[in-house]
Amino acid sequence: MKGLILAGGKSQRMGTDKAFVEVGGTPAYQYIKNIIAPFCQEIFISCNSKNAQLFQHSNLLIDPEDGDAMGPITGVANALNLHPESWLVVACDYLLLTSTDIEYLLQHRNPQKLATVFKNPNTGFIEPLIGIYESICKPIISENIAKNNHSLRHLLMENDTEIVVPQDLKRIQSIDTQEQYLQLNSPKNAEQ
Repeated sequence: MKGLILAGGKSQRMGTDKAFVEVGGTPAYQYIKNIIAPFCQEIFISCNSKNAQLFQHSNLLIDPEDGDAMGPITGVANALNLHPESWLVVACDYLLLTSTDIEYLLQHRNPQKLATVFKNPNTGFIEPLIGIYESICKPIISENIAKNNHSLRHLLMENDTEIVVPQDLKRIQSIDTQEQYLQLNSPKNAEQ
């Protein structure tokens, strides 16, 4: 299985590139890389052309110029086009995620389905940016892009997807704003 870190977003709500905010002195993308590395043969980073030179990583998948408008589906499509096999996909802003969460997701993986993703039972929403995307989803993703349907969440909800309830809901929250990030790095949270 290959790993894909999604780091091509605009980070508008954060006000700075989320891939480079630090978690314990480590850039977010590296933090996620460290979490998924034990489960992946090779790891790639999906990024945009504006921030590509900032990554200290050789396996970059640079989104096309119109990729920003399409969102994360671009990175997943690029990965599946490069290597049509299973991909463990995690966005760079899941800064509470642990290797235990990835191991749990893998234990519940169903390779017969398009993907295996977490679902928040309180909101009913799936988390498409932490998941295992099987190679069989490649034509469906391509078809959705061709129809200008760019929502991974809708794509997965409308198709045969393995849904997993996480062990700890807090850890599958993305950190999207400065306020959330500062709260994450508060002395109180640092002790936990």
